[in-house]
Amino acid sequence: ARALAQWAQCERPIGLGLLSELLMSRRGEVELRALNPLLGEQDARAAMDGTAALLLRVSRSIFAAKARAVAWKLQRTLASLKAKLSAGGGAAAQADVAQAVASLRVVSETLARTLCFRRAHVTPPKRAPPGAAGVGADGVVPASLDPRMLVFEFAGGMVLRPPQVSLISKLVSGATQGRSMCHQMLMGEGKTTVIAPMLALLIGDGSMLVTQIVPTPLLRFSHATLRSAFSAPPLHKPVWTFRFDRRASVTIELLDKVRAAVTERAVLLSTPAAVKAFLLKLLELLHLLDTGQYPKNLNSIGEKMRRVMRLKPRKVTDDRIDKASLQQQAARAVALLQLWKSGVGIIDEVDVVLHPLKSELN
Repeated sequence: ARALAQWAQCERPIGLGLLSELLMSRRGEVELRALNPLLGEQDARAAMDGTAALLLRVSRSIFAAKARAVAWKLQRTLASLKAKLSAGGGAAAQADVAQAVASLRVVSETLARTLCFRRAHVTPPKRAPPGAAGVGADGVVPASLDPRMLVFEFAGGMVLRPPQVSLISKLVSGATQGRSMCHQMLMGEGKTTVIAPMLALLIGDGSMLVTQIVPTPLLRFSHATLRSAFSAPPLHKPVWTFRFDRRASVTIELLDKVRAAVTERAVLLSTPAAVKAFLLKLLELLHLLDTGQYPKNLNSIGEKMRRVMRLKPRKVTDDRIDKASLQQQAARAVALLQLWKSGVGIIDEVDVVLHPLKSELN
């Protein structure tokens, strides 16, 4: 019966993608048993453990393939150095040999680091004092890992480096505690391709809004990077763009989009100009409502005169011309601002975004 239901697409077939998604959930075993009532508690736990073991083996195999490529490069460097030593020669040959030795040293150190690399988010088993929580019968705490980082490594075909894992844990801890944090990273350390997607994955749990603010020239690149990171089925996450300017209205569609970004666990990508335009729009609405200096709607006498003169009714194309409309826009803007205040903002290139003279958000 279940096979027939899956063939009719009434039930979702359980594959590696679904098992990887359940592995990242705190209720993964319960949800798996709900999808397949024939599984017992031990069977569901065994399925989750087997999925984790498979992802570990696959990602380690990918990393081993990279190590093999480095070993081949070391072999070619050794062959080249041997040929240069056999050829002999004058000062030019000695310079080539010195350069080959330096290259050999770099490649050998890279291979040594690759072979000695350990998965940073995996805690090895250790012996704990009696009475501690999670201790087995032999008094040893079993190994543990973060399944979200494991699935991210599997989907990206890479292994997180220890500094990246340490920084991600530090930033996530600060975000959950409501503390603002700033960290400097050099080019090539995975700031946009690893750190930002991992933060969006770990923080965007459906309870708060995750907004990533990048300079305008990097908007397209950041959008493509996030889409690429969250295109795999286990990590599927929407990536939406927040665009706004001061001539635009704060519509109910805009507010619904931001609210949907929270429930759908989406990443809201924006620029400093759009954020500043929205804040200035909110200040403008509050100022107009406070001072009463807003355009009025056409009065009834003017409309009657147009009807007497058989003129066409004037078309109102701007919905910001009366007090009621301004109040509605202000209420929507305040609600959207509250979503921002209760959420988390990830600012890339913070030295550019918050530049004291050139920034849109200074």
